[in-house]
Amino acid sequence: MNSTKNILAGVLTLALSVFASGSCQAANLRVALSDFVGDDNSYRSMVAAEEFTAATQAQVGNVSEIEWVERQEWQKAAQELKLTAIGRTDTAAALRLGKWVKADWLVRGEFRLTGKGGRTLRLEIVDLTRADVLAEQTLNIEGDATRPLKVAAEDVTACVAALR
Repeated sequence: MNSTKNILAGVLTLALSVFASGSCQAANLRVALSDFVGDDNSYRSMVAAEEFTAATQAQVGNVSEIEWVERQEWQKAAQELKLTAIGRTDTAAALRLGKWVKADWLVRGEFRLTGKGGRTLRLEIVDLTRADVLAEQTLNIEGDATRPLKVAAEDVTACVAALR
């Protein structure tokens, strides 16, 4: 009887020490990347924003602690729930979609025209359990704001670095 208690106590002590040392990994975080949007009402800019989103997800998809929601899964859910208008998803719809695809966090991006003739990309990471913004950052995007948005590799790289 005492030996059984000693064995159980030893196993419990070992389990607690492994957990405390961080050797036990928590379940992967599931993150959805909403299609980035812009405020210039240009179809070509909207397509470029979607391409920017796809390029960003392709580069951040190799982070081992994160399970990314596939873009096809996101788009299928948006069609099924009829939550897109002219290819765009507003904030409330993005939050609903994130919950629908069982994501823990949602990454949103919005391209904005600046008064100085340029653009910025505002990134947000939202905790879908509480709909709280966990982090946000604004990046400057090079280019002529009088023309539609263009995807540039250095802008995607800066976006990926900000998300990591």
